[in-house]
Amino acid sequence: MFAKTISDASFRQRWLLPFLALWGLGLGLFTLLYSIDHAVTGGPSGTSTNAVGHYWLFDPEMISNSTSALVGLMAAVLGIVITVVSIVVQLSANHYSGVASMFLRERVNIVVLGYYIVACILGVWIGFAVRKEFAPRLGIGAMIVMTTTGLALMGPYFSYVFRLLEPRSIIARIREQAVGAARSARTTTDDVTLSALQVRLLRAIENITDMASGAILSRDKVIAGQAVDALKQLALDYLLFKNEQPSEWFTLGAGLRSTPALVSLDPETKFALEHRKTWVEWQVMRQYVGIYRQALGQTLGLTNLIAIDTRYIAEAAAFAGDGPLVRLTGQFMNTYVRAALNARNVRTTCNVMNQIRLLVETLLSLKRSGDALAQARQMGYYAKIALDMNLPFVTEVVAYDLGTLCRRGVQIKFLEEDRLLEILIGLGQLGTSDKPVPLGVRKAQAKLAAYYLSERKPERAALIRHQLLVEPADRLRSVRDELLLADHKEYWEIVDRGHEVFDYLPPEQLKHLGSFFAWIDEAATPAGPTAA
Repeated sequence: MFAKTISDASFRQRWLLPFLALWGLGLGLFTLLYSIDHAVTGGPSGTSTNAVGHYWLFDPEMISNSTSALVGLMAAVLGIVITVVSIVVQLSANHYSGVASMFLRERVNIVVLGYYIVACILGVWIGFAVRKEFAPRLGIGAMIVMTTTGLALMGPYFSYVFRLLEPRSIIARIREQAVGAARSARTTTDDVTLSALQVRLLRAIENITDMASGAILSRDKVIAGQAVDALKQLALDYLLFKNEQPSEWFTLGAGLRSTPALVSLDPETKFALEHRKTWVEWQVMRQYVGIYRQALGQTLGLTNLIAIDTRYIAEAAAFAGDGPLVRLTGQFMNTYVRAALNARNVRTTCNVMNQIRLLVETLLSLKRSGDALAQARQMGYYAKIALDMNLPFVTEVVAYDLGTLCRRGVQIKFLEEDRLLEILIGLGQLGTSDKPVPLGVRKAQAKLAAYYLSERKPERAALIRHQLLVEPADRLRSVRDELLLADHKEYWEIVDRGHEVFDYLPPEQLKHLGSFFAWIDEAATPAGPTAA
C-alpha cells in the first residue's frame, strides 16, 4: 500500500502534472490568440498604407505553407536543443553523480524546454486554423516571434548549460541545495518531511565527496580542492542558522538511519550524535576522512587543505560557543594525524600538527582552556607515538609547536600556562638508554627558557633547566651552538608553518640564551648559584 502511494505520487508529479501544464498552456495560448483573430484581426487580406501594416496582412492562400515551415523549424530547434543538452548532461553525469537530477531541478532549464514545447503545440494548432478566407494573423505573428526568439535563444542557452555543468558550478549548486534542505527544516514540523530533508542533505554531502574522489583519481587538484572547500562552506553556512533548527532535526530520522553512512554505527555513537546535535558536521568531516585517506601519499596539498578547512570549522564552532562541535573537530584532526603517522608521512603529519597548533592558539584566545589543554595534551601524545615509530622529526616539530603555545599563553596571560609547560617538559622525559631525547626537543625547551628569562619568569625557566641538567655537556653545547647560529627567521626549506617556529630567536631573547646555559653550567657544580 505504501509503495502504491509513492508510485501514485511519483506519477502525478513526474508525468500527469507536467503533461497537463504544457498541454494546457499551449492550448490556452492558442485559444486566446484565435479568439482575438476571430473577432478582430483574422479574415481575408486587405490593404495597408504603411510598411508594418502591409507586412502583417498575411494572405490566407499563401501563408499555409509558411506556417507549416514554422512548425517544422520549431520542432527541429527543439530536437537540436534536446540532443545537445542530453549529450552534455550525459557526459557530465558519467563523471559526477547527481548531475541529471540537478539539471532537471534548475528552473531555467524547465522554462526554456517548456517554451520550445509550448511553441510547437501552438504552431500545430495555428497551422490548422488557416482557411481560404481566414488568416489567424495574431497567432501567426506570435509563432513568428516565438520561432525567431527560440532561434536566438539557442546560443545563450547552450552557453548557460555549459557553464551550469562546469565542475565548479555543479559543486556550488549541490552545496546550495544541501544548505537549502537544512534551511527548509526550520519551518518544518512533519517528521516525514524532516527525514526526507535529512536524507537530501546527506546525499548532497556524499555527491560532493564523490566529485572529490573522482578528481583525485584523475589527478585534478583544482576540482578536488573545490569540493573540499565546498564541504567546509556547507558546514559554516549551516552553523549560521543551526540554533534555529527544530529539536526534531537533530534526531536521526528513519531515512537517515537506513543509509550506509549510519547503519553501521553503534547505538551509543548515534545517541551521542543526537545528544550533541552534531550529526551534520559529523557527516561532513567523516567524508573528509575518506578523502584524506585517499589523497594521503598522492595529493599532499589536498590533505593540508582538509586540515585547514577542519580548523576553520572548529574555530567557527568555538566562536559560536558550540563546545561539542569543537571537541568533535579535534577528534577528526587527531584522526588525520594518526592516519599520516600510520602511513609514515612526516610532511603531512607536521602540516596537520601545524593546524592543530593554530586551533589551540584560537582556543586560548577565546578562553576555552579545557578544549585547548585537551588538544595540547593530544599533541604531546602523538609526539611520543612518533618517536616510538622512529619519526623523531615529528616529535621535534611538536616540541617547537608546544613552545609556541607556551609563549602565546604568556602573551594572553593564560591562567593555566603551567599546564602547557608540563606537556613540553614531558617530552624531555622520553629518552632511553638507546634512544636519547631528540635534539630538537631540547632546542625547543631552551628557546622557551630564554623567552621566560626575557619575560622575567625565572621560576619557569628553572623547570626547564632541571630537565636539561640530565643531558651530557656535549649535547648541551650542540643545542646552544645551533640556536646561536640560527640568524634567519625562515627555515632553510619551503614550509607552511610561518616564521620563528624552529631554531631562530629574536635578538632580545638571544642574549638571554647565553645566560640560561651559563645558569645550567653553574647548577652543574655544587657551589653554583641557585638563581639567575
